[in-house]
Amino acid sequence: MTRDEERLREIGPTIPTSEIPAVVVEACGLLCPLPLVKTARALGALSNGSILELRADDPATIVDVPEWCAERNHVYLGAAREGRLLRFFLRKGAG
Repeated sequence: MTRDEERLREIGPTIPTSEIPAVVVEACGLLCPLPLVKTARALGALSNGSILELRADDPATIVDVPEWCAERNHVYLGAAREGRLLRFFLRKGAG
């Protein structure tokens, strides 16, 4: 089993925040880097501290989203999984 497969198995159905996202970015069917491109565009319109939900089905997002958040000073809140759908939650930082 690869590390990405292990990470995927670790993601359960529980949403990691009770806060309602200010925006939901739909990126199902898109491959890297398009989910992050759409996320960056959506974050540009939000104020610091806002919650964004990214919905994607590309397994690469399991690695990409947390690393991308750390590089850009956003807070990665975690992920939930519903079948093939991956739901990532992040809080916009100062960037």
